[in-house]
Amino acid sequence: MPHQSLVLPYTPPLAWEELLTFLAKRSLTGMMHIEGSVYHRCVSMAGHTGYISLSNHGHGNSLGLSMSPSLESEQTQIAELSAQLFDLHADTDAIEQHLRAQGQFIRAAGLRLPGAFDPFEMVVRAILGQQISVAAATTVAGRVAKTYGTALETPSPYLTHTFPSASSIACLTPAHLSALGIITRRAQCIIRLAQEIDGGHLDLRPKDWDKEDCERVIRQLTELPGIGDWTAHYIAMRALKWRDAFPAADLGIMKALKVSNAKAAISAAQVFRPYRAYAVMHLWSQL
Repeated sequence: MPHQSLVLPYTPPLAWEELLTFLAKRSLTGMMHIEGSVYHRCVSMAGHTGYISLSNHGHGNSLGLSMSPSLESEQTQIAELSAQLFDLHADTDAIEQHLRAQGQFIRAAGLRLPGAFDPFEMVVRAILGQQISVAAATTVAGRVAKTYGTALETPSPYLTHTFPSASSIACLTPAHLSALGIITRRAQCIIRLAQEIDGGHLDLRPKDWDKEDCERVIRQLTELPGIGDWTAHYIAMRALKWRDAFPAADLGIMKALKVSNAKAAISAAQVFRPYRAYAVMHLWSQL
């Protein structure tokens, strides 16, 4: 597998296996693979394509990041995106102390807020996951990658394609995506989203977002046909890394909070601010 190696430090604890489980359930066929306790994925960046691997074994309080030689010129950005994906900059002790003080049950110490290595890829996967099973969404997203992404030669049969860019999807028609098993309304939503990103009207790149910026992006997202409040907040959680995002209409969250509607969930979660997104991860882990 990959050759170039870096270490990405973090402050323990780190709930590594829980992170891998979360990402595995939202993987894309042909694009990412978890083997044992090692995370592998395909990467396309600045005209370079290749694959990376991340492991939490044998590196002290650091992840080991390896990448194919074709990506070595982009190693600084890849390292930062990997740290974003696994939320390595978080002070989980401080976050969990706050949540415990508000009555939040902590099942897994060091539980992180998974980010997005490629925000467009993550958003498309989230849209495809609306109202269909996890397995079905994984399969359909894999078809998108295989059809419109870039084919790769790798040592692994599980890593075969990179995900297409927003610009490559923006020029499609809904019929192109419908042919892959995506319903027309969802296909229209994905293409419109790609056009907004490609045109520079919607920015989902990881950076230091403040509350006002995140709320503005959420409004932009919900103005697009086919993206509701749940999806917009989920995108804010992962792509924007907004620690206070809260997809209140999530059935699992309502069940864990023992409430019957989104309004009641928002009210119950006020005590978790400004870490509602981390509370969501812990609430989901209880189910």
